[in-house]
Amino acid sequence: LGLALLAVQIALGGWTSANYAALACGTDYPKCLGQWLPAHDFREAFVLWRGIGVDYEGGVLDGPARVAIQLVHRGMAVIVALYLLGIALKLIRTPGLVYWGSLLLLLVLAQVALGISNVVYSLPLWVAVAHNAGAALLLFVVVDSVAAPRPRRARYTAATAFGMLVTTASSTAPTTRSDSPHSSPSAVPVVSITIDAATTTTSAPTATSTSARPPVA
Repeated sequence: LGLALLAVQIALGGWTSANYAALACGTDYPKCLGQWLPAHDFREAFVLWRGIGVDYEGGVLDGPARVAIQLVHRGMAVIVALYLLGIALKLIRTPGLVYWGSLLLLLVLAQVALGISNVVYSLPLWVAVAHNAGAALLLFVVVDSVAAPRPRRARYTAATAFGMLVTTASSTAPTTRSDSPHSSPSAVPVVSITIDAATTTTSAPTATSTSARPPVA
């Protein structure tokens, strides 16, 4: 889910840039043009096809449509940031994934700061480039964290319970001895079976023998 949300947000960022809507709200943040909800046009803002031969230089949308794009980009940024921060904290608490969680946390915070700086400082070139690079790095980390191996959790099944039962029974089973003078008594082979969540191990039967007693005169 986090990967899908991030992909949508990156697409919205590209749509914002392509339609020259990065400064549609001026340099106001968190408000837009001095208002929480200024005039906007969502229907016109997300028309994906306008025919052939349209000159997009400088953008073709009016102010309210660009404001709508900026508002959606900001709102989606809040959702994605909160979700990824939650994922980062979860990864940090997971053994073996602390590195990925910490890296994800730092990148999310940096990306939020760069996005706000783009608006407040009127789109400086180096901030815009860093914002784009941050989006690429964030996507890379999210994909890698999804693909990273998780530690296996123990699963106690019926086989586990059966193995424990066999182990207990075999360890407490009495051994029989023969009192015949012509036979040598031997201990009953004990088979120890241990079954856990991941593997099943069976120890080889072991038998101990004792020397025969001398015949009774």
